[in-house]
Amino acid sequence: MMDSKITIDKPPGGKTGPVNWVISNLLNPWWNAILSVIIFVMCFFAVHSFYGWAVKSAVFASTPESCEGIDGACWSFVADSIWLFLVGLYPAEERWRPILFFFLLLLLVLTSYSCRNILKIRSLVVLNIAGALVCGFLLYGNEWIGLPVVPTSKWGGLLLTLVLSIVGIAFAFPFGIILALGRRSPNMPAVHILCVGFIEFIRGVPLISILFLASILVPLFLPDGVDVDILIRAQIGIILFQAGYLAEVVRGGFQALPTGQEEAAKSLGLSYWQTVILITLPQALKIALPSITNQFIIVTKDTTLVSIVGLFDLLGIAELSIRNPKWLGTTFEAYIAVGLMYWILCFSISHVSLKLEEYLKTDRT
Repeated sequence: MMDSKITIDKPPGGKTGPVNWVISNLLNPWWNAILSVIIFVMCFFAVHSFYGWAVKSAVFASTPESCEGIDGACWSFVADSIWLFLVGLYPAEERWRPILFFFLLLLLVLTSYSCRNILKIRSLVVLNIAGALVCGFLLYGNEWIGLPVVPTSKWGGLLLTLVLSIVGIAFAFPFGIILALGRRSPNMPAVHILCVGFIEFIRGVPLISILFLASILVPLFLPDGVDVDILIRAQIGIILFQAGYLAEVVRGGFQALPTGQEEAAKSLGLSYWQTVILITLPQALKIALPSITNQFIIVTKDTTLVSIVGLFDLLGIAELSIRNPKWLGTTFEAYIAVGLMYWILCFSISHVSLKLEEYLKTDRT
């Protein structure tokens, strides 16, 4: 009987490396190669033209007269208007206050980002509330603490955008959770109907109409002699609008949970609120985290609509600054600078969300 040897062939080796990736993905088949070359040429000429306008032929840190008749960008306008972009019409002698606000805000974000222990969340919430109160007194001022009052009509630029977005997120998020829980409570018909009606009304109208209602109709319902600051009215409108959308996002997270979670909690004797706080709500927020992040980014960008009620956020200040007679023709520079600031804000929110998703993964080994 002859001995037979079984030979096992090795699987064909895959071609790796950047060159092989380009060949297999961009140059194969032939029509894909032609399309790739056309796109590459278009991108090359676009980048080359933008570089020539933004860098090669641009003027940096110069006078308005030196920008007349040039073929490139006039970045001197951005340098001259940087304080206007950052703090709006905030008094020059009090600009140290919004600068301190930016540093305190960054410190609070870094402190919250570095918190990895669930037991420290309560202390972190107290710290953020205290920090918000300090920032409010710092920006608005109070004669009792020796800070002159700066009315909100002087606030603008990046400062106003951050205030509207941060306060809107901070209040809309818990309000949205309450609305989501109310909509999922059919055993309380009155609460269920109110929550459903509020959410559907908010989702059926644009934010611009909510801002108009908050700025025009609210004073009509107030007693004579009582007035509410226009910033507070706009802020309330943003909070109510975003809470309606966040409620549906959170409800989607609840809907994605298997029913066995609530049944297991009931079998352990947990009450309704214990089940929500300890079992279902953390899992629902984890599932809905990408959608919640997307809504936070939308809040940041929706602040541009407050210009219709007389507030000048970052985009409103840019549109106001390009009307300056000595900087005529700097529209592109203004919008590029503002777009870069918005991109930094939105990218930072997205990056923190990705890190949080990675930390909350329970299937990691």
